[in-house]
This record gives sequence, C-alpha cells and structure tokens, in this order.
Amino acid sequence: MLRPLGRGLNADDLPEHADDVAAGVEGHRTELDLDPVAVLSQDGTNVRVLDIATGSELSWLDVTTATTPLAWLAYSGSWVGDHIVAPASAGLAVLHVASRSLEVEQVLSLDHAQFPVGVQEPRFVDGDGNQIAASADIPPAKGGSGVSFLLQCDRITRTCERGEPAPAKDWLRLVDDTGAADEGGH
Repeated sequence: MLRPLGRGLNADDLPEHADDVAAGVEGHRTELDLDPVAVLSQDGTNVRVLDIATGSELSWLDVTTATTPLAWLAYSGSWVGDHIVAPASAGLAVLHVASRSLEVEQVLSLDHAQFPVGVQEPRFVDGDGNQIAASADIPPAKGGSGVSFLLQCDRITRTCERGEPAPAKDWLRLVDDTGAADEGGH
C-alpha cells in the first residue's frame, strides 16, 4: 500500500506492484498532478523520489547511512519547494530534494522523554520551508490522562515550542487549508 506525500496524488493512482509507503496523504483529488512524489519504504529507512509522468526514480536515500543518520522516517510529512519534512526517529527530519539527489539537510532533535511517541503530521507553514507545525500526543502514565498539543518549530533558530496541552481525547490536529477549493480541500 502506498501513502503519497502531498503533490496531488492519492493511493488509488499508484501502481499495484509498488510495495512502499509514501509520506502524507493530502486527500483524494480528481486530477492527477504529475509533480514528483516521495515514497518511503515500509521499514522507514529508504526514501525515493519518483517522477510520476515517466515512472523513473529521480533520487534515493538510505536514511540509516545519511550524513546525519536516522533509524527511520515516518509518513505524513510535507513538501514545499525543494524541502520535505517528516517525523523521524530523532524528532523531525528536513530533506533537501535536488534534481538527482536527496539528502538529510537538518534534524530538529526532540527529547524522547518529552515526546515518547514522536510527532505527527508535520507541515511547513511558510512558503520558505523555515517554519514547521506538528501535533504530538503524550500517552497516559501512572493513572494520569494523556494530552495532545501542537508544536511550532523554527528551522533558523533550531527551536520548537509546545502549545497548550489539551486532553488527548480532543485529538488536536493541524488543519491544512492551503489547498484550492477545486482540489477537494484538505
């Protein structure tokens, strides 16, 4: 099963023989956008950028052997310009996509004690790809209840700030309203 990363593609549009999991379904659309798509292997260790129009692989990266090695990436990321952000074993990973290369450009490390289940659905919230928003959940512990909160990260200052906690049952999540109305919304 595939889960595509933004760029106007949904799982029904991808080849049946594909065995990878791509990052971040943005919603089903009626028209296929032929921009490249990032595809994440099922074990989260390899990322491929595919040219949908030709089916060719444009670039490939094993995140376990990258200059800044990571144990894994997760789906549900975001792509703006030549950058992809995705949840990662260390926190948030920002990948740089060039015409024939893919590299880990930056890792925003998050303390595992503060983020025991990591972050979900990171999104670039500015056109330059410097501001990132994500949601995070902390499971119940020692008779307490779990909480959810939003996280705002700045790539320039390399900081992340937690928003106000809400009961985990409220399932705080970001709302992406950047899509045009004719794209079916997000």
